[in-house]
Amino acid sequence: MYNHDYAIARSAFVFDVSSYDDELPCDDPGQPLGTDFATMKEIFRRQYERTAGREIITVCGFNPWQRKYTDYNGYGKHGGVEAEWRFTEILSAYNCVKDADAYGYCGLANASLCRHYKLKDKYINRPAKKGVEYDPKKTYILFYVGDYDAGAWTYRFVPRWYRDKKLGKNPLMWCFNPNLSDRIPQVFDFIYENYTQNDYFQAGDSGAGYNNPYLLYPPRVHSDLPSGAEAFVSHNKYYFDKFDMHCIGFIINGVYPTDEKQMADLSRFADVGSGYNGYGAPTKIVNGAVFMPHTCDISGEGVDIKRSVAIALDHIDRNNKDKRFHIFRTILTSPSTHDAILDALREERPEANFELVDPYTFFKFAKIAVERGETY
Repeated sequence: MYNHDYAIARSAFVFDVSSYDDELPCDDPGQPLGTDFATMKEIFRRQYERTAGREIITVCGFNPWQRKYTDYNGYGKHGGVEAEWRFTEILSAYNCVKDADAYGYCGLANASLCRHYKLKDKYINRPAKKGVEYDPKKTYILFYVGDYDAGAWTYRFVPRWYRDKKLGKNPLMWCFNPNLSDRIPQVFDFIYENYTQNDYFQAGDSGAGYNNPYLLYPPRVHSDLPSGAEAFVSHNKYYFDKFDMHCIGFIINGVYPTDEKQMADLSRFADVGSGYNGYGAPTKIVNGAVFMPHTCDISGEGVDIKRSVAIALDHIDRNNKDKRFHIFRTILTSPSTHDAILDALREERPEANFELVDPYTFFKFAKIAVERGETY
């Protein structure tokens, strides 16, 4: 059965409850209001107590938005993304992260066997391009190639993109969350051995597991627990060291801010740079690491190229007209589509002098621009 063999192999506790206390769940309308929500928090608290708060706990799965707990087909009153963020808030408050298999590509059989694939002790990432010098007349682009915060999604698309004829033509920052190597280790061995030297591997949603870093710090919304920051830093250091990662492509805090306290801790393992969902916020340098908000989301599987480019240029014109560094988020998007988007951007706005670079070069140049006090 999809996914369940891995849960059994890892002695997992399986649950399905709503993360809301302001409406009755459609699958149990007779319960006292808030019972599902209280039950979820109790489950997470019991797991937290088993580790005495010293470890990060992985939750495999996602909101079943297509069946319950959202406004899809009238199942509830909350939107799908809203429900995702709410669930993430709660688990983050109890030192948990998600392996976020979401509906559509959520089936992953035989992980109970594949998890025994032996990885190397350490992998070496791709180096930054040499001989590339900063040019203040250029507009630098970094593609956040995601969202690979889920074992099933990553397992499905890694071989598909490997067969793409444009793989390796452009520098791409593939954000495969490294904690997924517990469940699909063979995938990580494959990408490091077979993807090109133009393919850079960094962490996706918030690091080694999708969470909201804001919820690690007291006073913690949804829990009264002490700080989980040290446990999270230790958890990430293991995976970042093993896979030679130095960036987080997308720090997600939902409705909460990404502040300098979080940045200081995140820079302890993501020591080069990170993008985050803080549209319009200034780029900051904390402990030598660059923290830059994404410009916008521009593409998903099957999205029209012209529409993606129109979205990108609209965000630039309305919110970032003088900024010369842009992180664009794509979702399940092929190397060929990235290449087409880049060509279309250059054709539509030649005066911008768009340059797509690797993540190390991008954050290095952004740091130079900030330190010079340039308009970027």
